[in-house]
Amino acid sequence: MALYRRTMVQRTRQPAFWRQIAQFDENTPTKWNHYEQIRCPVMILWGEEDRLISVEDGRRLTNMIPGSILKVIPNAGSFGAGRRA
Repeated sequence: MALYRRTMVQRTRQPAFWRQIAQFDENTPTKWNHYEQIRCPVMILWGEEDRLISVEDGRRLTNMIPGSILKVIPNAGSFGAGRRA
């Protein structure tokens, strides 16, 4: 997890991380809109307590990728941004 977290916290990597987030937003002109062309099996893991991107967005992404499966992880966030005990 530390490897993935670095993408968010290191200043040199933050712009790339936020570009990826922006590409998922349908209102962003640079959105990569080829999800329907994915032809390999895809399982999307999503933290139920993600405070950065909601589970509803995970559902939307799952609907965009043919045959994909969404697994929501209970009591989990993303990159340490989920619910605190």
